[in-house]
Amino acid sequence: MKNGVITNGIVTLRETLHNKVLVARSLEYVISQPMFERLWNDSNILEKEKAQKLIDKLDREGIQLWIRGHRSVDIAEMSVRRLYDTARKLGIKNYSRLAKDELVAAIKRTESRELQ
Repeated sequence: MKNGVITNGIVTLRETLHNKVLVARSLEYVISQPMFERLWNDSNILEKEKAQKLIDKLDREGIQLWIRGHRSVDIAEMSVRRLYDTARKLGIKNYSRLAKDELVAAIKRTESRELQ
């Protein structure tokens, strides 16, 4: 029985380590992208510290949120899903029928009208 516990323990240990390595490799891919590098260079010290803490914790989802919420992300860099969300919030009609470039233009027009 004791050997069974040890064997199960080592299997769990290997699985846990394997999963951490996969998350780390995935995170490495995200931070090796040119967009992350640009955002990092555009970041102030507090933003960099936040990103560093997320990376240290292997928090891939946190880094994705950091990227999406960064003040330097241009609207044209947003995903179509995020553009849809923005268009819906702005009340743009038939937004789901628009191509990405048309969607970006419609959002920019609507936002500029709201600023006036």
